[in-house]
Amino acid sequence: MNIIFWQNMKAFHQSAHIRALANMVDGKVYWVVQEVLSQERCNLGWFDPDSGKAEVIVNPDEKLVNHLIRSSSNDTVHIFSGTSSFPLVRCAFNQVRSPESTIGLLVENRDDQGVRGLERLMRYRFNHMRFGNRIHFILCMGYTGEHGGRNWYAKCGYSEKIIFPYGYFPETPSDDAIHLDINRNEYKIVYIGQLIQRKRIDLLLKALSHIGHLNWSLDIIGSGPLREPLIKLSTGLGIADKVHFQPAMSNIDAMKVLDSSDLLVLPSRFDGWGVVINEALLRGVPVVCSDRCGGQDLLLEKWRGETFRSGSMEDLSSVLRRKISEGPPAKDLRDKIRNWTIRNASGERAAKYFLRMSQR
Repeated sequence: MNIIFWQNMKAFHQSAHIRALANMVDGKVYWVVQEVLSQERCNLGWFDPDSGKAEVIVNPDEKLVNHLIRSSSNDTVHIFSGTSSFPLVRCAFNQVRSPESTIGLLVENRDDQGVRGLERLMRYRFNHMRFGNRIHFILCMGYTGEHGGRNWYAKCGYSEKIIFPYGYFPETPSDDAIHLDINRNEYKIVYIGQLIQRKRIDLLLKALSHIGHLNWSLDIIGSGPLREPLIKLSTGLGIADKVHFQPAMSNIDAMKVLDSSDLLVLPSRFDGWGVVINEALLRGVPVVCSDRCGGQDLLLEKWRGETFRSGSMEDLSSVLRRKISEGPPAKDLRDKIRNWTIRNASGERAAKYFLRMSQR
């Protein structure tokens, strides 16, 4: 069995399960990407991940793409991410014509809100009519919930029988790599990500302003066009002394801040997944995210975290008030969260699951 991943970028939240697959299968695992990392992602602290035994091919021309497809055996599984968005992925998808080939999609959930959401739905339905019968299975990040990928891809025309939950799986940190700071009084909240409208950091600041009397602090790590407006907003809300803005930093440094936090908040209007959710849980840090974040799949039990209704300041404020009042998570809880995540959302566990789904 050979496996070829066709993707836009060699991303660190994909490497763990691809590397594990390369160790498990008798055949070859190829990771074919348009680029190693974009400058934008480098600026956000991303790094070139370890691909292990998987053979990485960067920016192949059409001739090499054709050779890879034609030389692959009939039991090759082709996995595509972004057939509409990335020229390399689209080129390869259009060339896989053998009826013996197994084709899977590795995709995020899609935003179905507003006019753009309706346009997106029409486009995806059209794509299903064009090539839906060629798809053997869909691995969907952001599977559960009313607005989850299971419902989205079913609305696009795909049978629910071929839609399966999946996720992103970043590297598991060693115990030595986690730096705890529990000798403090305040409840530490952290946001890590871009400072853009879709992330709704303004909603987080407004929610926290309603519980300003409690003993908390917020670290905001990231860069983006809303940095100065958000600083002004925190001042206007009277919570500037509790909110600390830090620039985008390397993943290693960002994780050190996360290690010493009590709660990660991802208040996005929409996120296909939100890999920082995995990173928090792998460090034993509970999470609060909106119900439009795909990573809510990892929060189905409240002891790991909770969701709030996307866009609802009142709902988010209520959840945060309760979390802060409960105080920092005890070490036993942090260990429980970390151990659960390692068992259920590691690259190796995902690879075993992948093999079962691709061979159905």
